[in-house]
Amino acid sequence: MADRGLVRPKFSSVFWFALVVALLGGLLSIGLSRDRVKQRYPVVRDYHLDVCATVLLVLGLLASAFEHREGERLPLQKAQAPWELSPQQEEVFISQLKKAPKGKVAIEYIRSDDIRSRDFAVKIKSILADSGYDVWGYMAGFMQADAPPLVGIRISIKDEKSDIVGGGLQRAF
Repeated sequence: MADRGLVRPKFSSVFWFALVVALLGGLLSIGLSRDRVKQRYPVVRDYHLDVCATVLLVLGLLASAFEHREGERLPLQKAQAPWELSPQQEEVFISQLKKAPKGKVAIEYIRSDDIRSRDFAVKIKSILADSGYDVWGYMAGFMQADAPPLVGIRISIKDEKSDIVGGGLQRAF
């Protein structure tokens, strides 16, 4: 069957543990095993079983809430992780740069996303310099005040004269 973009959820052992604990608490609370427990342990009363059922349900809910919170945090951490080129991406990028026309290049990074964009800009600057580009020594950070913060990279071409070098860089990316 063809993949239709459906993603199957992945359940961890914490999820299954929480499910079993909540199930036990539910079984105790609705009475399916209440009579058996009271027959086997005569000192156990309804009050004790109610407390156990409540504790089990609360533990199951807490474990499931913890699992849910962790599941939400991981994609956020990944989205905020530093930008990196994989070795394969770097290799392809460098091979494309070898074919591109060389010239003077200025690199700027976005201050609103400084943690990721500056380190990435430094890496790109190093690759460009190693590939024969004349990269400005100063790398400016800028803020965009008239629109939502930018994310990602942008290659701007100042004029037609710059188009030869800038177009080659755009194609390399």
